Amino acid sequence: MTKYGGRKGVVIGDTRGTGVAIAKRLVEGGAEVLLTGRTPENLAVAAVELGSCAHVVSLDPTGPTAVEELTSTVEDRLGPIDFLFVNGGTGLPVPALLPLLRDGGSIVFTRVDAGVRDHGTAEEVARAALFVAVDATFTTAAEMPADGSPARTSSAPQHSTSSPLPTRPGKAGNDDA
Repeated sequence: MTKYGGRKGVVIGDTRGTGVAIAKRLVEGGAEVLLTGRTPENLAVAAVELGSCAHVVSLDPTGPTAVEELTSTVEDRLGPIDFLFVNGGTGLPVPALLPLLRDGGSIVFTRVDAGVRDHGTAEEVARAALFVAVDATFTTAAEMPADGSPARTSSAPQHSTSSPLPTRPGKAGNDDA
């Protein structure tokens, strides 16, 4: 069985960067994915790139019926889900999708700050997001910058068995540089 075989995920937003990179890795690993976005051209490219294991859906998260539309679409096309990736800093649909999240499922928020000059690539952020969603056995309230700086955590008590992500040579925080 493939790494994500039999699993289902929803990726909200960013059909040309991190979102499509996460969806692509999930599909390549055998998962069924629903990816949302706003721009018709980007949606068309993502649909071709991801193939038949992905449902690519046009959705404006600021629309008055966005949450209801997304919840209904996820329920109809995927049913219960294992992963929810929310890109771009909006947590809008999360509470509505919680009933569809299977026990042990993961929710991961990603955001690339436009003001950060040296952030990771979409593929690097996708790897980090999937690490947190799948490989880390227990992680709560962790912030993992994709710019080579150390991870930051909330002040709330937490437990984590995950290890820091490797950085690229020449990046801050890489002892091998």
